[in-house]
Amino acid sequence: MSPSPPASKHDLGDGMAKVQQAIAEANVPPSIRIQYGGQYEEQQKSFKDLAFVLLLAIVLVFIVLLFEFGNFAAPIAVLASALLSTCGVFLALVVTGTTFNLSSFMGLIMVIASSPRMASCCSTPTRSSREAFRRRKA
Repeated sequence: MSPSPPASKHDLGDGMAKVQQAIAEANVPPSIRIQYGGQYEEQQKSFKDLAFVLLLAIVLVFIVLLFEFGNFAAPIAVLASALLSTCGVFLALVVTGTTFNLSSFMGLIMVIASSPRMASCCSTPTRSSREAFRRRKA
């Protein structure tokens, strides 16, 4: 059995901010190195890994869209709209008072990863209509 602190209304980020503020106010000499571990260290490691996954998702989605559409304009437009929708994600977090955590990060990656499907569904009828119009015109 491992001991754990009583449940509180504070999250890890708030707790670490208080700890870092207390250490900054303590005037610790520069010769002493402070290293944070435990859940905070794991969270920071996970955030770095997820940031890499997010960047990789953006690049791979761009490549898939580039092959699907055959030009640069459509993939850039789709990714721009997906990246702009992440502003909505952050706005929703602020409005609800929710912190940016691992679940939020996963949702952000899912927003980017779902953009090729949305682009394909939205562009297929447009392309079909354009091709039908060209056939009728010819």
